[in-house]
Amino acid sequence: MSVIAVLGCLWGDEAKAKIVDYLGAEADIVVRFQGGANAGHTICLGEQKYVFHSIPSGILYPESYCVIGAGVMIDPVSLKSEIESLIQAGIDLDDRIYIDERCGIVLPIHKELDAQRESDARLSKIGTTKRGIGPAYADRSARIGLRFIDLKHPQWLKERLVNIHSFHGTKKK
Repeated sequence: MSVIAVLGCLWGDEAKAKIVDYLGAEADIVVRFQGGANAGHTICLGEQKYVFHSIPSGILYPESYCVIGAGVMIDPVSLKSEIESLIQAGIDLDDRIYIDERCGIVLPIHKELDAQRESDARLSKIGTTKRGIGPAYADRSARIGLRFIDLKHPQWLKERLVNIHSFHGTKKK
């Protein structure tokens, strides 16, 4: 069994997506193992244009399975939108996308924190996309961030959300 891995060397601007798309046409499994919906890439297949933020581009190839690994930060709203656009384009997703239950979740508070950090005049700008990936990873490191599996447990989820807002000194909206 052979494995081909495409890894980025710095901040994600290395054109990994173009290489993964090229290799993905022949891959059995395409895995996204880290990052979030802050970046995107566009794939043109025939006359159709597809924009990806979370789902591996291997989904365009009917024989490929796609995995969103534990290191990925998922924005549920963005993921839902991406899934809906692929379905509208006629892409069959049934039993082809697998999401690791340990994936982190990007919440609206993470986007707010990202935007506040970027607009704080006392701090130098870091050029964030304001999609909340950095604050979500910080919450994961602080062991207060949500994981995908938390969505299955409403009471636990509620407690965790209160905890996150308390940690950041905000009120849950």
